[in-house]
Amino acid sequence: MLCSVADAKERIRGLTTSAEDGRLTTLCQAASTAIARLCGYPGQSPSMEATTYTAYLSGPSDADGRVIRLPVRPVVSVTSVYDDPDWEWGSSTLVASTDYAVDTGDGTITLGPDGGTWSREPRAIKVTYVAGFSVVPYDLKLAAAVLVHHWWTQLDTQGGPAADSGPPEERGIPASVRARLSLFILADRWL
Repeated sequence: MLCSVADAKERIRGLTTSAEDGRLTTLCQAASTAIARLCGYPGQSPSMEATTYTAYLSGPSDADGRVIRLPVRPVVSVTSVYDDPDWEWGSSTLVASTDYAVDTGDGTITLGPDGGTWSREPRAIKVTYVAGFSVVPYDLKLAAAVLVHHWWTQLDTQGGPAADSGPPEERGIPASVRARLSLFILADRWL
């Protein structure tokens, strides 16, 4: 989760006992998923925390054909890279890790000068990698806690925290939280 129950309690006045921890845990989980979805992270239950992904990429469109970009960032590590226009991805198409460099911040993989070029065929490049945050940045944690506070306040105005008013993500994400998330949106996703 992007924020803990303790993080959420720091923003919600009057909560000092563990009586509402179950509800807060649910809200923290829902906030983490809603924020990940808003920022463009893939999956049924997306997560911005470090997770293993497999991406099937088409070859690069740049002039030299040496740079590909992974869809989820930041990149923690790359497990394997295959380049196979036939989509078999056997051991003969495994790209040696010494033949490329990974920029973990922007999620690019660049072939070295002696590595040739990536195949330009659709989905010819298969990359298994770990991406997301191993340690949740403070701004992201704060955004999640503020969202939990917002949803808690809505529950409170609708008859207390036990009121059932539908899934939390249907209650909306305030503009202040959206603004704080602008630095975490994946390149092909816009708020």
